[in-house]
Amino acid sequence: MNDSLLSLIYLFAFSNGVLLVAALWRKESSPAMLLALLLVMSYKLFEGAIYYGDYYKVLPHLYDLLPGAALIIGPLFYFYVLGIVNNKPMPKWKMVLHFMPIALLWCVNLPAVLQSGDVKIAQITAYKAVTEPAVLPIQIIVLLVILKCHLGAYLYGAWQQLSKLGVIAQQSRSDLALNTVTQLKKLCAALIALEALWVSLFLLQQLSIIDALHSVAQVWLLFMAVIVLAMGYTGLQQSNLMFSQDDSLFVAKPTKNDSELDIQTAQQIQQLIEVALAEKKLYLQDGLTLTQLANAIDLKPHLVSYVLNQHMTTNFYQLINLNRVNYAKNLLADLSLNWSVERIGLESGFSNRVSFNNAFKSITNTTPAAYRKGLKLAS
Repeated sequence: MNDSLLSLIYLFAFSNGVLLVAALWRKESSPAMLLALLLVMSYKLFEGAIYYGDYYKVLPHLYDLLPGAALIIGPLFYFYVLGIVNNKPMPKWKMVLHFMPIALLWCVNLPAVLQSGDVKIAQITAYKAVTEPAVLPIQIIVLLVILKCHLGAYLYGAWQQLSKLGVIAQQSRSDLALNTVTQLKKLCAALIALEALWVSLFLLQQLSIIDALHSVAQVWLLFMAVIVLAMGYTGLQQSNLMFSQDDSLFVAKPTKNDSELDIQTAQQIQQLIEVALAEKKLYLQDGLTLTQLANAIDLKPHLVSYVLNQHMTTNFYQLINLNRVNYAKNLLADLSLNWSVERIGLESGFSNRVSFNNAFKSITNTTPAAYRKGLKLAS
């Protein structure tokens, strides 16, 4: 691909990343780790723009300021996900330990950063002129393997945390939390694919199948540009997803303010929940979510979730199923209704007979059919 076109693509993606950071900076709930991740990725795109556009000849001191980006991308993304899942910041001293490798590498690279502009320009120009395969020394290859294993470990940890969050979100039936998990898993998968692509291209280059090392960086940066642009698109279309620390509140994790809810307020919220379910029979809606219940009583979803967990000793999923099963028991007790068990399940808000049977048996220790049979025998 033409170098000028590449430079333009990277510059466009870089500007989108910076604009997204600027827009998110104004949101109080924007997580710092995600902003930092966007800045790191945007800087690498900026490097690509000045490299392929030959702007390094006038901006040599802005090039290669962040070697080993993998050492910082992994921890940043992991701590961002951890904040969403646990809603509890890690002690700063522990967090600092995770960023020690990148700090050490930056110190080692400091002499190169402090070189004169002419020396930097000459080195970059000589590197760009290399078109033949170049097999790296074994120590460099080992260092690169360590970098990628380091990043892979953090991405794996982030994926495990997101899987845990997905289970909690499914139980609480929070649509925003489920959407957030989906978006974050896409981002995590994209970062994993990004590094898998780099490793594959690097191996091909070392086997002399790809001509030069900067061909590896070229494709890697193009993929990163796609990721940053996709994040920008998501931010414009669905600003409440991925980019707000408040997402963690939708999985019933108590915040400081929630913990300070007085008993009277919690009881009032509990009463609002119970009245809404009793009078409006919201539980009869198939696919009812925590957010929809919260909207029905004009409260924030995280408050409803917190009261359910901390004061009613249940969760959204269990509460809705209990109401549905009780409703179904009344229908089953009405012997004048000649309805099938499947229809009673659907009328009670369940999407299918299997989910109806499972919920009914978990609450009553019997199946709907057996429950009905028992009522007929007793009448």
